[in-house]
Amino acid sequence: MSYKPGTSLKTDTATEISIVRAQESEVGEVKYTSSITRTFNFLSEQVTTIARDVTAQAGGYKSGGSSAVTQSMTIENFSDFDSTREIEAMHKALVNSGGTPPPLDELACMQHPKRKTQLAKPRARTAETP
Repeated sequence: MSYKPGTSLKTDTATEISIVRAQESEVGEVKYTSSITRTFNFLSEQVTTIARDVTAQAGGYKSGGSSAVTQSMTIENFSDFDSTREIEAMHKALVNSGGTPPPLDELACMQHPKRKTQLAKPRARTAETP
């Protein structure tokens, strides 16, 4: 069995940056590849996450081969994040790689950050409360 993890950062445009985390492993003749790509778009203030799993088994003309691909995608607004730390880190990485995103203080999520860190107080239980 072999396992190869990896993480890469790439600038897609002047206002987008992606982080890709991937791993490959093999068990016998079956090869597994999994990746998660998160693309931060600072103009639309959204993050697109794509998770992809590929399984392939080599086979010749006698035994055949098989493969399967599973992929899912989610799009989140910056304002939906519990914390802005990841946004700030990716903004800094984009600027450091030569990108020109809008300044952090101009992003709507930074002006009115949505915080979910405070939990609602539990209701007092009474005999009538289920």
